Amino acid sequence: MSNRRALKPIDQEAARAADEAIAAETGGRPLTMGREDAALRERWMDAYVANGGKLQGDRSKPAVRKPDPTDPVQPCPKRLEWIRLITLHYETDHGLLKDEETQWTNTGDLYPTPHWEEGMDEAHPISHNMDEKVDLQLTFEAGPEDACAESGDITGIGPDGIQFNTKTTIAPGTLSVRLTSNRKLPREVAEYYLSIDWTVKTPPASYSGNTGGWCYLTMDDPREEGEPEDGVTRKRISKAVTLVQEANSLRPHSIVNYLMKLFPFYELARNPVVPNEIKHPSFFNNKGGSWNMADYMDLGGECQAIVRFVRGILLQVGCPGKAEAVVVWADPNVESGTKALEAPHGTLTLHGRRKQVNGVNWYISLADRDPVSVGSKFTPDEMGMNNFEACLRFTHSGTTKYYGGGAGIYDSHDEVIHAFHALVWHSFDYEGSTLYYVIQEIVQRYR
Repeated sequence: MSNRRALKPIDQEAARAADEAIAAETGGRPLTMGREDAALRERWMDAYVANGGKLQGDRSKPAVRKPDPTDPVQPCPKRLEWIRLITLHYETDHGLLKDEETQWTNTGDLYPTPHWEEGMDEAHPISHNMDEKVDLQLTFEAGPEDACAESGDITGIGPDGIQFNTKTTIAPGTLSVRLTSNRKLPREVAEYYLSIDWTVKTPPASYSGNTGGWCYLTMDDPREEGEPEDGVTRKRISKAVTLVQEANSLRPHSIVNYLMKLFPFYELARNPVVPNEIKHPSFFNNKGGSWNMADYMDLGGECQAIVRFVRGILLQVGCPGKAEAVVVWADPNVESGTKALEAPHGTLTLHGRRKQVNGVNWYISLADRDPVSVGSKFTPDEMGMNNFEACLRFTHSGTTKYYGGGAGIYDSHDEVIHAFHALVWHSFDYEGSTLYYVIQEIVQRYR
């Protein structure tokens, strides 16, 4: 029986190597001091000594093992000299934001990734759900290439107590690290500056830097449904989050109510202040559609333009609920104009409907003021003649309301028709250069 004994304290690394050398025979079980394990104990001692372990009474120098650059525990002849952050990628960015910043069109390119690279003063902007944690990936480089690995601490300090922390092994070359913030982003729709100060510390080397950039906090993922006002651009989302934040509420119906009330009245007359290509007050154009209303908020627009603009804002910020642009009208040939009709926006309603009576062209319209009586005359400033009332039909949590473009809030399309005073036939007349509507027949009154 061998009398060899390991010198204390035990060389733990040599002991692990010896355990591994006989693991195939022991299955990983501890050795006993019994006769049956005598041969295994001898082989264990041989492996222990071969890996640098020292025996009692052994005055020789321990065997020198070749340094393992991936092992941060053992002494290393060459230490890390530098660490630097080379990229950052936000995994929880929606990935929809385009770099259009000057016009309202759905143009521009998606902001490139990674969102930040070494040498950038500021990260590319992102959009991100509010009240959710940030998930990101960092890429570091460290050197020199023949240095040993080191244990390191990576820390990111952001606004509002947001932090990123991890411990890892930093070896020469490239290292990718995925991190999740310790807390959620604020529960608000906002233009938020996500400034993160990064530090990396190892015993011999360290790094510090900042990856600040704009983050547009939305209620949920922005949506696109194929309408001209859909599509996430920096110019659009910046305006959208600003207006929704002003609503001072995260309740979807309250948000819609606030946005619609930014336009208390609709406008049917063109304002010459607005460039012709923008097409005020309809805002049917190829310059970004109704988003151009953001530049002329005080001039208003047609009811349908208001509805399209508000719907575009809601989809931009991912507002929960279903937002639909619809039109409500009445037809003299359907129950004598008593029945309120509803259809998706874009449906032909009373457009161009006319008849000729005694050689005079009569046109059917919904009058937004009291037509008084047959024969009454009104200028366009005194009376608005409409083909329909455009509404944003908005449904959330089982509640549906009709938000008229500059014409109030209603619980049903039957109520919407009462935004008008009457369904009338009228003709046109001129006195000099002044245009007049002449009431020829009052088909149905609504109030």
